Amino acid sequence: MSLTYLFKFTLINIYQTKWRNLLGVSGLAVSVILLVYLISIGNGFNNLIVSQLNNPTAQKTITVTPGNTGMLKITQDQISSFKDYSGVEKIDEEIDFGGKLSFNGSTSDAMALAVEPDYFDQNSISLPKDVTLQATTAAEPQPIVVSNSLAKLFGFNKPSNFVGQAVLLDYTQTKATSKDLFENDVDSKVIQAKQFRVVAAIPGTNQPTVYFPYSIAVADGATFDSQITVSAANTDVVPGIRAKIESEGYTTSNVNDSINNVNSFFSFLNFLLFVIGLIGIVATTLGLLNLGAASFNSRIKEFAWLKVLGMKNFQIRLTLVFEQAILSFAATIGGILISIAFGLITNIIVKMMAQKNGYTYAAVYQTPIGATVALLLASLLFGVIVGLISSRNIYATNPKLGLKHD
Repeated sequence: MSLTYLFKFTLINIYQTKWRNLLGVSGLAVSVILLVYLISIGNGFNNLIVSQLNNPTAQKTITVTPGNTGMLKITQDQISSFKDYSGVEKIDEEIDFGGKLSFNGSTSDAMALAVEPDYFDQNSISLPKDVTLQATTAAEPQPIVVSNSLAKLFGFNKPSNFVGQAVLLDYTQTKATSKDLFENDVDSKVIQAKQFRVVAAIPGTNQPTVYFPYSIAVADGATFDSQITVSAANTDVVPGIRAKIESEGYTTSNVNDSINNVNSFFSFLNFLLFVIGLIGIVATTLGLLNLGAASFNSRIKEFAWLKVLGMKNFQIRLTLVFEQAILSFAATIGGILISIAFGLITNIIVKMMAQKNGYTYAAVYQTPIGATVALLLASLLFGVIVGLISSRNIYATNPKLGLKHD
């Protein structure tokens, strides 16, 4: 008998006992659905975060902070020293304050960041065309950018409608931002009722945040930077620049630090999910072994007739291996397809939520092709193993006794 005939014979047997087979492989299908779905969600989040972090500009920038001592400051003299380092192209400064934003009689607490115009490009934040955070010399209100979360606190469910509105900003200088306060041991000073006009509302952090021109904070007496962003000529000089700055006692970070941490976290998470899924699949395989053994015992009379009709022991065993391999492979494909369907639904829901809240949409369900192919190959291997084990007693089946078997 040819392999083609045995394969067709196997398909007929599978169809004749389809409900029993469906029940037997349903556990495997459920395990595959959960495994593929969870790994795909983890893969999607990993790719999403890395893609947001990994851009050419960020690769060449170094964020510098004073550290946690409270005594080390980022002064203009120190910045001038950093600019003399080989490979440094420019340095952008930032000062962080606690503040309050007022609009039409309502007030909300907000983080107030005094930043330079290039801040948004360096942080991959897109401002509307022709909008810059550059202080004006005219008597009109100065420009300010607000986060979407802050705009919603003032009742603007569509944050872009907040653009053009006049607002007042109070912010607090401290010893960490003002040389005068530091030297005179004064804890803080409130800069009150600065007039601004909203020029953009941007997505990002859930914390209410405003961004205003760095030069305004300096004019109000701020002298110490909360952090600076050092732009290097290329990625090759970044490690050397970081080492020099850190030797001065400052703390540095680069987007590659975050990317490495993200990749490490999701690699561990995917490994953990894979192990959990593998345990489920192995447990299901043991169930299939029991089912295969029970199926073998219930089909002894059938096997005896096949021997009487001239089918060899190895041919009968081969049909059982075919049967288990086909069932395992079909259950795995079914589980993958159902997982993909759930993933598409997940992406649609995420897209709707992103559009509703003004965020840029990105797919969070991304099936890893390599892992999927490996799972399909593993399902064939599991099926072959189950078929070989469950059919191992075929050689001991006596046709005469088998025909009497009930």
